[in-house]
Parts: sequence; C-alpha cells; structure tokens
Amino acid sequence: MAHPSRKARTASLHDEAYAELVQAVVKKRLKSGLSQQAVADALGWNQSIIAKIESVQRRMDAIELIRIA
Repeated sequence: MAHPSRKARTASLHDEAYAELVQAVVKKRLKSGLSQQAVADALGWNQSIIAKIESVQRRMDAIELIRIA
C-alpha cells in the first residue's frame, strides 16, 4: 500500500472540517473544566502536544482522537 505524500498528510491541517473537529475537542475540554496539562497528564503526554493539536500546528490521528475523547 502506497503512503500518502507529506503534502497530502498535512493538507488536513488546513481543512475546515478538521478545524471544526479541533474546536469541538477544545470546547469539550473547557466544558469539562480540564486544563491542557490535566489532559496531557491523563494521557502521559507533554502539555505541548495538546497545545500544538489545539492550535492546529500538529495533526491528531484517529487513535489520538480516541484517547483524547
């Protein structure tokens, strides 16, 4: 199976639907009263990963979305 090009993989960062997904994740985190640090601690990640996902600097894959959810 061919791997998508880097350009194709990062195109989703600029897709309106992806931005809406990230906004929904942020909204849910805030509604839950959780900080980025609290989410990161629960997942065993660095807070900077959550910040990059929420600022659409880093693409979240399906498994990461499931873990965050």
